[in-house]
Amino acid sequence: MLDVKSAQLIGALGLAFLGINQPMLSHMPRTLSWRTTRALKTGFRPDHSGTCEARLYQFTGQALGEGELPVKQVAACDLHEAFAYLHKWHPDFDILRVEFVALIEIVSGSPLN
Repeated sequence: MLDVKSAQLIGALGLAFLGINQPMLSHMPRTLSWRTTRALKTGFRPDHSGTCEARLYQFTGQALGEGELPVKQVAACDLHEAFAYLHKWHPDFDILRVEFVALIEIVSGSPLN
């Protein structure tokens, strides 16, 4: 039977050598994304009622000098995608404030879709 001291020793050794038996991510096979190819083409996907929804976010940046604060508006599925878009196309934009402006609904099959 194991006493308390040997159980603690085994637990401490397990923590000390925790990373030894861990698989390397570079050796693991990549899995396919759950998103279909059609969903990858656009960030706006129809919901159960057939409308596509986008959230309009307004990003306010830091002013350079005495001028007005720069403002960028981005329509995206969620805040994470809006940040990714802003970081990709405006990498030097310093964000001071983010506001949710509106929810935009586009009926599927409309000319804007």
